[in-house]
Amino acid sequence: MEIRWSIDKKRGNFRPVLSWSITLEPAEKELGMAPLAVDTEIPMPPAYWESHCYPGQHERSGKPLGGSWEVLTPAHKSGRSEGRMILPWRENNAYPEVITGFERVREAMEKALSEAAASTPMHEEEKMALGKMVRKQLAPGLAADRMLSSVLKRVA
Repeated sequence: MEIRWSIDKKRGNFRPVLSWSITLEPAEKELGMAPLAVDTEIPMPPAYWESHCYPGQHERSGKPLGGSWEVLTPAHKSGRSEGRMILPWRENNAYPEVITGFERVREAMEKALSEAAASTPMHEEEKMALGKMVRKQLAPGLAADRMLSSVLKRVA
């Protein structure tokens, strides 16, 4: 698995945008892992749909942040997921929560991959025949049918 991200911010009152992608390796795709929704604890700003945050508004007013972002990991069929998150405006442009957030994603995926890998492959094939008692009961009738069919073929 490979997790990539980048943070881009324009000059001024614009909020940074975190773009991310997760790509599964072919061997990981073969495990049939279900997608996971992982709470990254990366902060979600209030009114996150706004690309800007003016001084004195939202996170710049000292109010608490709204919540945190979730990442949806890739399903085994697509093998890739990606997304974007709007981050809260910060004067110092420091976002240490991003690294710890993606570490949480990696740990959750590693656990799910380990559990999937523990389910070993198998192939089972069986054969079953009639029991001895039933064969003994059927044998006289089957023998008589064969004898009659061979006699009837000769006569016809």
